[in-house]
Amino acid sequence: MPEERETWEATPLISVGPLKFGTTHDEVVAALGGSEPELFDAGVWHAGAAFHDAGVTVYYRGDYADGPLRIIAIDAARGPRVSVGGTPLTGQEHSVVEQWMWDQIDIQHLDLMYDIDGSPMLPGLGLAVRAQPVGDATLSAPVFINDQGSEVWEHVPAPRP
Repeated sequence: MPEERETWEATPLISVGPLKFGTTHDEVVAALGGSEPELFDAGVWHAGAAFHDAGVTVYYRGDYADGPLRIIAIDAARGPRVSVGGTPLTGQEHSVVEQWMWDQIDIQHLDLMYDIDGSPMLPGLGLAVRAQPVGDATLSAPVFINDQGSEVWEHVPAPRP
């Protein structure tokens, strides 16, 4: 029987499930049940925290002590099933989610960009979608960002192994 995963709704540029952009590391730990993450240096101007059991990796601007939550990355295989406006984005066939992103150009009058790794991004929704190999499939692993400015989009973290 497949493992039961939480279902979260994302409100673009505001929150992803129980995680609200701008919160502190302690608030993120509490929202994810209190388990301590693996902390790591994410370069440029980020500190990272990988919550392996939850399938969620978060990034703060600055350090853990005072940096606000800026980026939330969801693992395609282990993370919660995150939707935007009822559309599931986590663990789906990557091409299906990419087509949904293309559709948003006309529906919401958004710009679609691609990063250097070929991941589609909708800065107007604070959303990038990584292609994550899972077995024989390539599934969608969304990355949510609370900023539409180019400074953040130039530094979207690469997927972690």
